[in-house]
Amino acid sequence: MKRHLLSTALATGLAISMAAPGADAAVITDGDLSVTISETNGAIDQVLFKSVDFFNPGAPVSDWGIQVGRDASGFGLARTSGTSSTPNNITATTTGPASGVISATGSFGGILFQRQYMLLPGANTLRVKTTLARGTAPTGTLVTLFGAYDPDQDSGFTTSTINDVDNGRIIAIGANRGLISIIDPVDPPRALGFSPGGSLDVDDTGELAAFILGPADPDGATADDGYIIAYQHAFRGAERVMFTYDHIFAMPEPGALALLGLGLAGLGFARRRKAA
Repeated sequence: MKRHLLSTALATGLAISMAAPGADAAVITDGDLSVTISETNGAIDQVLFKSVDFFNPGAPVSDWGIQVGRDASGFGLARTSGTSSTPNNITATTTGPASGVISATGSFGGILFQRQYMLLPGANTLRVKTTLARGTAPTGTLVTLFGAYDPDQDSGFTTSTINDVDNGRIIAIGANRGLISIIDPVDPPRALGFSPGGSLDVDDTGELAAFILGPADPDGATADDGYIIAYQHAFRGAERVMFTYDHIFAMPEPGALALLGLGLAGLGFARRRKAA
């Protein structure tokens, strides 16, 4: 986490430059990777790698959200479908791409945000950077920022993935087609892993709190599970905070996939033996 103290309090806006609104879909592309961002809430709408969709088969989940305080009224969600079952939908103004960056700006619960998406050249990596600042929220307000993803990668809605948390990274491998998605934090998160209840997403304050207290590590088990990354900050004054993580996508050769699957299975077995 990187903190930048401002000399004066933020009054009416977030002290971050914004580009002019774009009229078309917000899309960024680098090599085999193409990412589309929702213009209404800044959620990932689609990720295509070698023309294969990582999230949309089945029930699409590539959401993000903010929890302001600890009450249910402070839970806000930006769902990839653009709608949410929660009473508080996050809305954002999406701009760009400008210099290869898509930005989504807005406010929720007295917290100002800017969410930026950029592709790292030649790395098959989507960098997600979110900046938060205190607007009208009281000093001392605890804010939780989270991203929730369910990589339904396989044709015919075969949605199971081989799931693991290893060396501070989340790894999910498509059980059939072998598409790999990895969350690699740039800034250390408050929690990362899989939902302890096997949920595909985060729908409310209770689910988010349960994840923060006990994120699950499946140790290479195969299941239709979603993964989550969460950051927290208690605002002391006029500071702004930035949280960044990378979302890496890959599609290995079949032989490499088999070796990787065996490696994850062996890792899980070794961990269980050590725990025993």
